[in-house]
Amino acid sequence: MSLNQWSVTPTATPAAGSVTFTVTNAGSITHEFVVLKTKTAAADIEVGTFEGESARINEDTAGTNVGETGDMQPGATSTLTVDLAPGHYVFLCNLPGHYMQGMHVDVTVS
Repeated sequence: MSLNQWSVTPTATPAAGSVTFTVTNAGSITHEFVVLKTKTAAADIEVGTFEGESARINEDTAGTNVGETGDMQPGATSTLTVDLAPGHYVFLCNLPGHYMQGMHVDVTVS
Protein backbone atom coordinates (compact mmCIF):
# COMPACT_ATOMS: atom_id res chain seq x y z
CA MET A 1 0.00 0.00 0.00
CA SER A 2 1.44 3.35 -0.91
CA LEU A 3 -0.20 6.48 0.40
CA ASN A 4 1.54 9.68 -0.60
CA GLN A 5 4.73 9.45 1.40
CA TRP A 6 4.46 5.93 2.88
CA SER A 7 5.31 2.56 1.54
CA VAL A 8 3.46 -0.02 3.65
CA THR A 9 3.30 -3.81 3.56
CA PRO A 10 1.15 -5.85 3.62
CA THR A 11 -0.26 -4.24 0.48
CA ALA A 12 -3.67 -5.94 0.60
CA THR A 13 -6.37 -5.32 3.18
CA PRO A 14 -5.31 -7.35 6.21
CA ALA A 15 -7.48 -10.02 7.79
CA ALA A 16 -8.41 -9.89 11.48
CA GLY A 17 -5.70 -11.03 13.87
CA SER A 18 -2.10 -10.12 14.45
CA VAL A 19 -0.68 -8.07 11.58
CA THR A 20 2.86 -6.80 11.21
CA PHE A 21 3.23 -3.71 9.04
CA THR A 22 6.56 -2.72 7.53
CA VAL A 23 6.40 1.03 6.98
CA THR A 24 8.95 3.10 5.06
CA ASN A 25 8.89 6.89 5.01
CA ALA A 26 9.37 7.43 1.28
CA GLY A 27 9.05 11.21 1.63
CA SER A 28 11.51 14.00 2.24
CA ILE A 29 10.07 15.10 5.63
CA THR A 30 9.11 13.40 8.89
CA HIS A 31 5.95 11.25 8.89
CA GLU A 32 4.25 8.74 11.17
CA PHE A 33 1.93 5.78 10.58
CA VAL A 34 -1.10 5.50 12.89
CA VAL A 35 -3.70 2.71 12.94
CA LEU A 36 -7.00 4.14 14.23
CA LYS A 37 -10.08 1.95 14.80
CA THR A 38 -13.13 4.10 14.14
CA LYS A 39 -16.66 3.98 12.79
CA THR A 40 -16.09 7.31 11.00
CA ALA A 41 -14.95 7.49 7.39
CA ALA A 42 -11.58 9.21 6.99
CA ALA A 43 -13.10 12.06 4.99
CA ASP A 44 -15.54 12.78 7.85
CA ILE A 45 -13.05 12.98 10.73
CA GLU A 46 -12.77 16.56 11.93
CA VAL A 47 -9.36 18.20 11.83
CA GLY A 48 -8.64 20.47 14.78
CA THR A 49 -6.19 20.44 17.67
CA PHE A 50 -4.49 17.44 19.27
CA GLU A 51 -1.74 17.38 21.91
CA GLY A 52 -1.52 21.18 21.70
CA GLU A 53 -0.90 21.27 17.94
CA SER A 54 -3.34 22.51 15.33
CA ALA A 55 -4.12 20.87 11.96
CA ARG A 56 -4.36 17.37 13.49
CA ILE A 57 -7.23 14.99 14.19
CA ASN A 58 -8.04 14.25 17.81
CA GLU A 59 -7.14 10.57 18.09
CA ASP A 60 -8.82 10.35 21.51
CA THR A 61 -12.27 11.35 20.19
CA ALA A 62 -12.06 10.09 16.58
CA GLY A 63 -11.58 6.45 17.55
CA THR A 64 -9.08 4.15 19.24
CA ASN A 65 -5.37 4.33 18.45
CA VAL A 66 -4.44 0.66 17.97
CA GLY A 67 -0.76 1.40 17.35
CA GLU A 68 1.67 3.73 15.64
CA THR A 69 5.25 3.96 14.50
CA GLY A 70 5.99 7.34 16.06
CA ASP A 71 7.86 9.96 14.07
CA MET A 72 9.92 8.54 11.21
CA GLN A 73 12.67 10.47 9.47
CA PRO A 74 12.90 10.39 5.65
CA GLY A 75 14.07 6.98 4.43
CA ALA A 76 13.45 5.29 7.80
CA THR A 77 11.73 1.90 7.98
CA SER A 78 9.81 0.67 11.02
CA THR A 79 7.75 -2.40 11.85
CA LEU A 80 4.50 -2.24 13.77
CA THR A 81 2.62 -5.31 15.00
CA VAL A 82 -1.02 -4.80 16.01
CA ASP A 83 -3.98 -7.04 16.75
CA LEU A 84 -6.79 -6.04 14.39
CA ALA A 85 -10.38 -6.92 15.25
CA PRO A 86 -12.93 -6.92 12.46
CA GLY A 87 -14.19 -3.43 11.69
CA HIS A 88 -13.33 -0.09 10.12
CA TYR A 89 -9.91 1.53 10.47
CA VAL A 90 -8.19 4.62 9.19
CA PHE A 91 -4.45 4.41 8.52
CA LEU A 92 -3.03 7.93 8.74
CA CYS A 93 -0.24 10.38 9.38
CA ASN A 94 -1.28 12.77 12.15
CA LEU A 95 1.61 15.21 12.08
CA PRO A 96 0.37 18.82 11.70
CA GLY A 97 -1.23 19.36 8.29
CA HIS A 98 -0.51 15.88 6.92
CA TYR A 99 -4.04 14.49 7.39
CA MET A 100 -5.48 17.49 5.50
CA GLN A 101 -3.04 16.79 2.66
CA GLY A 102 -4.58 13.33 2.17
CA MET A 103 -2.33 11.09 4.26
CA HIS A 104 -5.16 8.78 5.31
CA VAL A 105 -6.92 5.72 3.94
CA ASP A 106 -10.05 3.80 4.98
CA VAL A 107 -9.55 0.08 5.61
CA THR A 108 -12.16 -2.56 6.47
CA VAL A 109 -10.86 -5.63 8.30
CA SER A 110 -12.92 -8.79 8.21
